[in-house]
Amino acid sequence: MELRLYSLGEGKEALCRIPDTGGNIVMTVRARREGNKIVFETDKLARGMKYVLENISEAERVSGGETAGCDPAKGKGFEAADGERRKGLVILPGEKRVTVTLKSS
Repeated sequence: MELRLYSLGEGKEALCRIPDTGGNIVMTVRARREGNKIVFETDKLARGMKYVLENISEAERVSGGETAGCDPAKGKGFEAADGERRKGLVILPGEKRVTVTLKSS
């Protein structure tokens, strides 16, 4: 499962409710922006889950998970549905709460 986050503004929150094939909500994931941090929280971890922060190439620190890729110019990043490699930071959550501290520009 891959959840993508695009341009989350300061103090904003994104919510994703994930249903099973019967339409019942089986998982909820929240992402919120707090200054230079993005905090993901979920009520359960799914095998193979990834968070993709679109157009962010690196983080200063990740707690509760690990990075799996970043800038495609360096041979990393993620493969989009169209087969193209895109710029984005891929996070593999290891805990229900993941905090990504973004690098200051």
